[in-house]
Amino acid sequence: MNQSVIFTDGLVFNKEQNTIEFTAQNMGINIPCYLSLAQLNTLANEDVHEDNVFEVAESLRFDIEEHFEEKIDAEELDENGAIYF
Repeated sequence: MNQSVIFTDGLVFNKEQNTIEFTAQNMGINIPCYLSLAQLNTLANEDVHEDNVFEVAESLRFDIEEHFEEKIDAEELDENGAIYF
């Protein structure tokens, strides 16, 4: 696990985009992270709904962070400096 990547505790669910949004910090730089609801469904192996999205995301937090760390390490940022999974 990359100790230089720090993830925020706060998660935001964007209903319009169907994404969970949070921030990672790497070497002092904030990186917006976006996890699609479809990807969360895959990780959870269940249909996640708006009423339990935070509960499911928190239960998979370490797995989610690991995926985003891999993308940060591979420098898979979009043109705006964000990472999508």
